[in-house]
Amino acid sequence: MFDLDADRGHDAVLAKTGLTVEKLRGAPAGIVVEGAAQYNAQAATHDGRPRGYPTPTGKIEIYSERLLLAGYRPLPGLAVKDLLPVDANFPLRLGSAKSVAYCHSQHRNIDSLRRLVPDPVVEISPEDAAARSIVQRDWVRIRTRSGEVVARAAIVPGLAPGAVFGQHGWWVDGGDGTPYDRSHPLAANLNGAIGTERADPVSGSIPLRCSWCEIEKSEQGPPPSWHVPRSA
Repeated sequence: MFDLDADRGHDAVLAKTGLTVEKLRGAPAGIVVEGAAQYNAQAATHDGRPRGYPTPTGKIEIYSERLLLAGYRPLPGLAVKDLLPVDANFPLRLGSAKSVAYCHSQHRNIDSLRRLVPDPVVEISPEDAAARSIVQRDWVRIRTRSGEVVARAAIVPGLAPGAVFGQHGWWVDGGDGTPYDRSHPLAANLNGAIGTERADPVSGSIPLRCSWCEIEKSEQGPPPSWHVPRSA
């Protein structure tokens, strides 16, 4: 862990290029590194044959012999028994995606980015919003069998009724008075509403695109807008 010294860690990653963090900091306009990337490395010959890909056949495999030998299905498939059953208490299918303003779960404390997307949102169709007396920017609760999280409603024309989409990566506290402030830690973290009892045996992936949920208008009144201090 390089004694928790990030610069030493980055220096180790950069070593093959001959660069260091110190050199990069001394050249804020950038440094040109000589050399070229080989984009078709699989075509390079080895012992008179194309090197290929790191698979038993040397090709890009759809049918996986390695998965078969490990006791798994060699081709992707969907078993009906793996589908989450429909529940009348949770009529909406919940998906999730990342916000383009941030990098995965990072950077939510950068002022300029936070001004673009100050709060987590959940996208909902006009039909589903009207049925629940939800208007644009309302605070709502997303409830599933596993838990609940809060978000602001984003009514999206053209979104299929019955489908809603939350935002991944909200682990930070909101402003005082919001439903995810310091008195409600992780209240906006979508992980709190996604069950982990079912998972793909190979990748470990959980139902990030197919959980059943209900969305309700929050009982909390309109909170103050999330304020980001201006910086130079």
